[in-house]
Amino acid sequence: MRQVWKLIYSSSYIFVMGDVERSIQILEELKRKNIGCSIDNFGTSCSSLTYLKKLSANLIKIERASVKEVHQGNDVYFIAKMIIGLGRGLNMDIIAEGVETQDQLDCVVNLGRHKYQRYYFC
Repeated sequence: MRQVWKLIYSSSYIFVMGDVERSIQILEELKRKNIGCSIDNFGTSCSSLTYLKKLSANLIKIERASVKEVHQGNDVYFIAKMIIGLGRGLNMDIIAEGVETQDQLDCVVNLGRHKYQRYYFC
């Protein structure tokens, strides 16, 4: 069973990658203090899968632009499916950012994502 985090530190992927070694130290320290760590905007820029193993993050957020077209059954759908499977395999939670329509919501739920955030629920 995954731990329920009462506090989660959220950092963008690009910020974490600015100083990888320091980021690893900070995220490991936060984890020791029972603070969950989220990597936002995963899947943008040049995300490196190698670093997911090294970083002590508990949560990946699929970037809004990737969620926007997920229901259209194109390449974005398969990328989102891969990120969700990867996160599950690494025992991480995954949040789909920017769910704006019922079609998008239905798609991310069908992909196995029951955590999402933003516009559709405001």
